[in-house]
Amino acid sequence: MVDQPQSRPKSTRILMPEELETLLEIASDNQFYPVIYTAVSTGLREEELIGFRWRDVDPDIMRLISVSRVLYKRRGVCEFKEPKTNHSRRYVSMTPNRLRF
Repeated sequence: MVDQPQSRPKSTRILMPEELETLLEIASDNQFYPVIYTAVSTGLREEELIGFRWRDVDPDIMRLISVSRVLYKRRGVCEFKEPKTNHSRRYVSMTPNRLRF
């Protein structure tokens, strides 16, 4: 007999171009630079980034990523699975600049 609380949509803050440049510059010497670069150049979700494997990268052009598994967290258990929907299974392009691993 109680009203369910209203859920508030999460606000997303997008980096401005100069902030992105600063982030990549600061991260350039960090061991996680490849992950940071991949995140900002593809827009992959956290669960998709964690599920990413090198074999998901197109070996010919090295700029096309296949989203073929994601990390699902439920009740304290983490496991890798295929994405839930056909729309989530996709190829994502990386931007060509700043690619250096």
